[in-house]
Amino acid sequence: MMKSTLGLFILAALLIPILSLGVQHNLDELAKWKTECVGRYQVSVPGNVDIAIARFGISAHAGFSDGQPAPFSQLSYLGEISIFSFASGADIIKFKNNNILSQKKMKKELLDSSDEKKKKWGREMKGLKYDTPTLFGWDGEDRYPALNFILSNKIISYSINNYNDATKDLNKKNFNNFLNNFNPRTLHEIPTQPGVCIPYGFIADDGTAPRDIGVTMRLIDHPDVEIFFRDTSGYLTGGTLHSPKDEIEYFWTIMYQKYTKLTEADFWGYRSIKMGGQAGKGMFATIHRYDDSIDYGYIAIVDDIPNTPSQMLYVIRTAARAKGEPISKDELKDIAEKIMSSVKPHPVQ
Repeated sequence: MMKSTLGLFILAALLIPILSLGVQHNLDELAKWKTECVGRYQVSVPGNVDIAIARFGISAHAGFSDGQPAPFSQLSYLGEISIFSFASGADIIKFKNNNILSQKKMKKELLDSSDEKKKKWGREMKGLKYDTPTLFGWDGEDRYPALNFILSNKIISYSINNYNDATKDLNKKNFNNFLNNFNPRTLHEIPTQPGVCIPYGFIADDGTAPRDIGVTMRLIDHPDVEIFFRDTSGYLTGGTLHSPKDEIEYFWTIMYQKYTKLTEADFWGYRSIKMGGQAGKGMFATIHRYDDSIDYGYIAIVDDIPNTPSQMLYVIRTAARAKGEPISKDELKDIAEKIMSSVKPHPVQ
């Protein structure tokens, strides 16, 4: 009996350092995770990220620092938002001049039109109102109002996308809301008041304004791992009610189809999940690409309750982008589930 007890003590003594190392490793891994704010939610990711934004002189659409596009990124909040990065201050001046010339050209074309309605629109176009080191743009009374906030080597542009005379007062209200309530934000800075986060910015509001914010990220240490999170006050794929299962199928077979020739669900198929406190569906899939390479992806969707915000998360591996050894199938699944579990409304105090 004593020998057995002694054996247990020896075994425990050997295991304690090993377990301690395991705990320390887990703590080290957790310390690397970063939390970012997207829409009215926050999501944690395992490390620093490259966030897809537009690049002046390269593309007006969101993309990564290596030039690869991010086709699902979108920023809509009572108007359209675009974020541009710049190589130098000269590019910012060029961007500004291009905008001014474009407005002048549009005004001239409208005034020269034989259509009296278009002539009226031309007369309603005003000159540049805001012109400071951190802001330039046209005011809310303009036929085509727009704001451009200058943040270091980035510009955040906001424009009204509905120019009907019937919505003029609403346009002005939305314009003034953005002008007065937009605040710059560093990555991983989580606001504590109601509002909507976009990359590098935050729009404070009363918590009810509609939005459609989709942000695409790649892990800097593992560029083979792409993470997309979308928070929208509407439906993900149109005006009719869809179940999360329908949405997942639509994503793999329609939205992501150009990147794959076949996407197969794993053994478990659709599974029930909880994301951001709401029930939905998730699926882990094997992706067969057109070059015959194999990748993996996880998608989770909450979108089956009328008048309730919808969220979508995907974590997809593209092994060809890996710096070294790509993330394995099991590692990707583990990361994806942890990211999904981290999703929650950003704090409001």
